[in-house]
Amino acid sequence: MHENRTTIDDTKLQVHAVGEPILKGERVAGRHALADGEQAVKSPIKFAHVVLKTTRYSEMLEWWQLVLSASVRHGNDFITFLSYDDEHHRL
Repeated sequence: MHENRTTIDDTKLQVHAVGEPILKGERVAGRHALADGEQAVKSPIKFAHVVLKTTRYSEMLEWWQLVLSASVRHGNDFITFLSYDDEHHRL
């Protein structure tokens, strides 16, 4: 297992993503293969329909996008749906 440690500059929030490194040419949760020398952490196979409540909405949203390499499928100031693959939304 590898541990990747990333600091988000705005909040000094540290993120620890743990997983096996992805090899060049390997597909990740519906995403394209990695380029030469690029590494990432594998996304979970399935992590769906989770509701989280926080007073730090923007920091939590940024954290999940970073950890899962997720993109926003729909969002506003109250609720956001994220996905890290071709599924409509996972988180």
